Amino acid sequence: MKKLPGRRHKLYIKRFIKVTCGFFLITCLFFVWFELRQLLSARKVECYTQFGICSQTISDKIKSLVGTRLLQPLPHNQVNELLKGISEIKTIHLYRKLPVTLVLSLEIRNPIGAVGPQVLGTHSTVDDEGFVLGQTDQANYPLLLNELNVKAGDRLNYDQVESIKLLYQMNLLSESQIVGRINGKLLTVYFPENYIVLLDLSHITSNWYTTLQVILTRSKIQAKLPKVIDLRFSSPIVTF
Repeated sequence: MKKLPGRRHKLYIKRFIKVTCGFFLITCLFFVWFELRQLLSARKVECYTQFGICSQTISDKIKSLVGTRLLQPLPHNQVNELLKGISEIKTIHLYRKLPVTLVLSLEIRNPIGAVGPQVLGTHSTVDDEGFVLGQTDQANYPLLLNELNVKAGDRLNYDQVESIKLLYQMNLLSESQIVGRINGKLLTVYFPENYIVLLDLSHITSNWYTTLQVILTRSKIQAKLPKVIDLRFSSPIVTF
């Protein structure tokens, strides 16, 4: 075999050493990465909402996330599938808390009212977007009467959502539950203090709440509650 000249022979050896060292380094890095993937897996799953720690129902559903590889893309689709049956969850965010914790941050829908076909019985709670959350037999939410039954996951139409928001505000002016009914664009609100408020859903004045508050305050001072407060016009009409 023909011998390489001394200089070329040294260059060949240097290149061989570089290639060998590079291959060894890549192998070591791959081995370290593989071991880290095994070691950095979720031994704990923590779950929080804007109100505090998640409910036991939610915690039970996410137990299977223990063992999730934290150096891989986090399993958003898997979590969405695990929690898809819980209607009050609005958004889900996942975070890593290395070395061994997977964190779920949930935004929970906040009910502001209820809908139902009649005053008595079980009603369905809804949030400020008109999203139906679930059933309740509590009477501490303002109630919008609705002939059609709704179920968790349904959404109310625009007029119903606006009515629920109006009822939520008016409920602050009453000592107990108020009830609303929509007829076309007319929202009729029945107060337990035996008076009625009328609003036009196609034209809600910006100062309607302040106007209603002033009328009720003045009526209480005079010890003479009205029968009907009509807020459909620029100047309210009060009937005693």
